[in-house]
Amino acid sequence: MCEPLSTSLLIASLVTTAASTATAYAAQMHQADVQTALNANNNAAIIANRVSASQQIQGQEQLSQLTAYQKEDQQGRDTRSLAATSAVSAGESGVAGISVDDIQRQYFGTMGRYDADTQANETTDINRLQLQSQASSASAATQQSNLPQVQDPSLLGAGLSLAGGALGDYSKFGKVSTGSAASDSVGTYSEGYPS
Repeated sequence: MCEPLSTSLLIASLVTTAASTATAYAAQMHQADVQTALNANNNAAIIANRVSASQQIQGQEQLSQLTAYQKEDQQGRDTRSLAATSAVSAGESGVAGISVDDIQRQYFGTMGRYDADTQANETTDINRLQLQSQASSASAATQQSNLPQVQDPSLLGAGLSLAGGALGDYSKFGKVSTGSAASDSVGTYSEGYPS
């Protein structure tokens, strides 16, 4: 049978163990909630950065296309102006025939080569920008996959912790008393000694 002091210590120890386990569980739950909120904020920032990068890249692609168009258009106007000026000059000078046609072909050939170079540069720029976009997407995916995984606390773990603590408390304070401490430690062995 337990002594009153042992019973009181056992109850106090069980209450302390239960309170400690509940506090630890609540702290773990709070930590999981904080990590979940942090992950949500980080994920939103990753998505916002990805959208911003995508918009910048699309703007650069449009600018590259517009610049190429403007260069080709300007080259076309310049070529047509030169061709018209040379045709008028040749006509005023009384020159006609194959030599004037050759000059015209040279002007338009130069324009064609310029247009081809401009198109090649535009294609190179667009390809570079698309690679940047792919790299940005891959980086965002990596960042999202590297967000810490949230581990909610386990009720089973808390229950086992509580049960283990209660068992330990009982083994310390809940032993059945068999007599005085002196007789328990020394015993009552009397064989071989006169009584």
